[in-house]
Amino acid sequence: MKNPNGRLSSDFFSLSWGSDKKRELIVRILEECDMMALNKVPATRSLIARSVCAAVAILTTSAIAAEGNPRVNQLGYLPQAQKIATYATNQNSPLNWQLRQGNTLISSGQTIVKGHDAASGEHVHHIDFTSVDVSAGDLRLIVGADQSYPFNIDADQFTGLAYDAIKYFYHNRSGIEIKTEFTGGGLGSFANSSEWARPAGHLNQGANKGDFGSQCWPGTCSYSLDVPYGWYDAGDHGKYVVNGGISVFKLANMFEASKHLRGTEARFADGTLNIPESGNGVDDILDEIRWQMEFMLNMQVPEGQPKAGMVHHKVTDKNWTGIPTLPHADTQERLLTPPSTAATLNVAATGAQCYRLFKDIDSAFASKCISVAERAWAAAKQNPNVVLPDGVYNTGGGEYGDSNLHDEFQWAAAELYISTGKAQYAGEIDLASITSGQYNWQETGIAGVMSLATVPAVHTAGLMAEARQKLKDIADYRLGIAHTQGYLTPTNESEFYWGSNNVIANQLSIIGLVYDFTGDDSYAQAVGFGVNYLLGQNALSNSYITGHGEKRSAQPHHRFWVGAKDSSLPWAPPGSLVGGPNVGLEDELSRNALSGCEQSRPQTCYLDDIKAWSTNEITVNWNSALAWVMAFWDDYAGNGAFAPQVSIAQPTANQNFPSGADVVVKANASDEDGEVVAVRFYVDGQLQSEDFTAPYELVATGLSDGLHSVTAIAEDDDVRTAETTVDFSVGDLPPEAIFTVDSDALTVTLNAAGSFDPDGNIISYQWDLGDGNVATGVEVEHTYALEGEYTVSLVVTDNDDVQASSTATFEVKEKPPVTFSCEVAGQPKFDIWNSGAIIRDVKITNISDTALDGWYGKIDTHVNVTIAEAWGGSASVAGNVVTVSGNDTLAPGEFALTTMNINHDGNFNSADCLPYDGQKKEDDKEEGDEIAFVEAESYTAMQGVETETTTDENGGLNVGWLDNGDWMAYAPITIPASGEYIIEYRVAGEGTIQFELFGGGAVFGQKAFAINRGWQGWETVSHTVTLTEGTHEFALAVIQGGFNINWFKITKVE
Repeated sequence: MKNPNGRLSSDFFSLSWGSDKKRELIVRILEECDMMALNKVPATRSLIARSVCAAVAILTTSAIAAEGNPRVNQLGYLPQAQKIATYATNQNSPLNWQLRQGNTLISSGQTIVKGHDAASGEHVHHIDFTSVDVSAGDLRLIVGADQSYPFNIDADQFTGLAYDAIKYFYHNRSGIEIKTEFTGGGLGSFANSSEWARPAGHLNQGANKGDFGSQCWPGTCSYSLDVPYGWYDAGDHGKYVVNGGISVFKLANMFEASKHLRGTEARFADGTLNIPESGNGVDDILDEIRWQMEFMLNMQVPEGQPKAGMVHHKVTDKNWTGIPTLPHADTQERLLTPPSTAATLNVAATGAQCYRLFKDIDSAFASKCISVAERAWAAAKQNPNVVLPDGVYNTGGGEYGDSNLHDEFQWAAAELYISTGKAQYAGEIDLASITSGQYNWQETGIAGVMSLATVPAVHTAGLMAEARQKLKDIADYRLGIAHTQGYLTPTNESEFYWGSNNVIANQLSIIGLVYDFTGDDSYAQAVGFGVNYLLGQNALSNSYITGHGEKRSAQPHHRFWVGAKDSSLPWAPPGSLVGGPNVGLEDELSRNALSGCEQSRPQTCYLDDIKAWSTNEITVNWNSALAWVMAFWDDYAGNGAFAPQVSIAQPTANQNFPSGADVVVKANASDEDGEVVAVRFYVDGQLQSEDFTAPYELVATGLSDGLHSVTAIAEDDDVRTAETTVDFSVGDLPPEAIFTVDSDALTVTLNAAGSFDPDGNIISYQWDLGDGNVATGVEVEHTYALEGEYTVSLVVTDNDDVQASSTATFEVKEKPPVTFSCEVAGQPKFDIWNSGAIIRDVKITNISDTALDGWYGKIDTHVNVTIAEAWGGSASVAGNVVTVSGNDTLAPGEFALTTMNINHDGNFNSADCLPYDGQKKEDDKEEGDEIAFVEAESYTAMQGVETETTTDENGGLNVGWLDNGDWMAYAPITIPASGEYIIEYRVAGEGTIQFELFGGGAVFGQKAFAINRGWQGWETVSHTVTLTEGTHEFALAVIQGGFNINWFKITKVE
């Protein structure tokens, strides 16, 4: 290859640019040139002439064509961080590597053989260049003929991305115009651009349906709600309380961790994000959080309605829209799904967070947050297992179903206790019961642990220590995993499922918190490893964050950012985190393109395509995780606006002083990036003194007996402040008696663990149980002999022999006996067609030890249905609850079978028996109970009538074209006892209707009415009739026609 004249021979240039042989030759030549330069060897003494070095330098960039391996963070690395790249190769021996900036050699060394990596399916080496701590740009790692994408070593390079990740939320706001002047700017990496501007969506304008006066899913409620604001969840235009709730938590915890653990909350100050609220004096991140909170607070069920205080699960389009669809061009009907316990507890938790974030900024809004939160908690306790049925409400939005609700209760209790200090919430917290280290919208227990570990409060000091240990245990486990992985992720090969990038980011936030409260640098370095993965150090050498990295995701699944599909619309702005590798491959495009990756190389199961929604979707909960991680990493880089640190050394928390004593206060203060210029002391909120130099001390005199607080506020030379507060007491203070009551039928559990003594200890607990019995101890279980109302009193005594008392009145009742079991026992259980179905063999079994005359059971069809026909028993329906019954006598162990033909709206797919525990048997119905609700069009026989689409609430069909002599007959209905009943009719128009037995015989009564509101002007009319016990087929006869009817209802007279 070298001729005697020291010039490259023509054979060298004849080699193709991509050939391995040529790349190897170039690398060998470069190594010789570098040795010559580093050792200052004259060119004439080198084996290669100076002219050769110059020529090869010109050719280097184009000749080494295998980019992307070694795999690196394509933004780069922090100077103080560990820098370990990954190189995929089949070689089993160490290889030489170089770090270059253009033609300049920065460093070199040998790879470390790691071996087989199960997540990528590759054999990998590590390249450790941690010792390189210079700041430099446009660097590349080179091994043999392969080179990485360019990257930097720089402490400032992550700041833009940290703000881009938060900017995502403004771009996905609902109900507001996205204006050009707010599309970029602030401290983010990109400027304003009209390409991302768009009109406001979902404001009830024109054909665009809106979120004002939103109706419930048909048949699920009788009211409407105004639910504007909020963020569009993902690629669709749905707004979800569950996913929105965990997203609010992550942003709020990001802010609270910066404030309480790092003193860098100024990074989120007013104006940093360039959003419409910038300039209002409120931190921009809090304004962004509030946009979502306003929506979620409005999703609460109003007082006076069924399940009042609970929270609707979501509001979405009725049907999926296509891509592209801009929010203002969406013509789909917007519907509220029914409330769920999960959504309710999300609002309880985030409402409590909202209270403490805003109480010193906007007290009225903070009060609203905590009021809604506490109402939500109470409603969830009354409805602890309300779970939306699978598949029913996801025709136009994601399901977000959650049936394991213990973790939501734990999260909400933790947030409420931190914010209120109320013992009722403390008694619900059981950190030992949170066994999963996973952290996502469906597993939220860790969220409460993170808040307890982050937010300081006197009443949570013990829980804080326990919470921090739990997080440290999780972080240690994740660090152990990271060191086994070829790409140093805190997750292993089994965790590349839907949203795997979010799984990684969530774990990084836990690890980052542990660094914050331990200061152990190994945790911060582990966060860096995960950041490297997300930004390109992965098996695909792909940055999963739009706009950042040489090779990056560009086509996320979205309905507006669709530049890849429609050139008139924009590509995604920088800062969006896509879901990432997913072995599920749920969408057809990914499944066809990537089939086989899931078996041996899960980290490669990714496709960057707008239609690849199972790997390339974006969503608020993923980007909130990215925002948390990047804020942490930028703070670690030293770019946070560091506030001073201040602590009170004396007095200690809850310390007690004798009456009349002077209280000496001592504070410590420091500033990482400057100096402390003043420390101000406040006692009970009143300024007492100001010290400008250490030692910082105050002597508080003349304090009255009682509870007090002292606050120290430190200010630094950047005019940033930090504060801390300690509670203490003076004189003898009485204890406080607090207890909770938990009842199960006649047995109650009384727990006084929330009682406390501010200046000592409680030494005795004495109970008067209200039935002549007494007891002692912190917790007492007692069974009452009779049903009734009881008043219990608790007297606590402290170590100074001071007492306090508390009382509570409650009612206990016998638990109704369970006499029947129920199951849908058919094989198959259901035959389903377009608008009809057969529910086969509803089996009601007598599980008591005596024969029972008549039987009864209920099943939940999850959607509104009507009964066309029933065999083996009678069936009636109220909405989505079908009652089956019969008059047969069932001996112990005997059963009855009922099969039904039902009509539905096309969304029926399953039915489940409802539990008997706590329900009345049919023949035990009380006054005011609804016996049957019957849609008029569900007749089993008729004469002369037709159906039509109704304009009445909840939609559907009504029966019209009613003339004299027309009639409709219905499936059998069981009347539980002879007596008076109210028959209600939902009618429009004028006429007379008769309620009678089908087939002739008894006429129970007539109702004449005249509703002068047009053909579809609906009102409810009623009359009272006397009915006899038993199962009957009823009919409606038209005595005078000229009206429409939507439904009728039978109710027992009160």
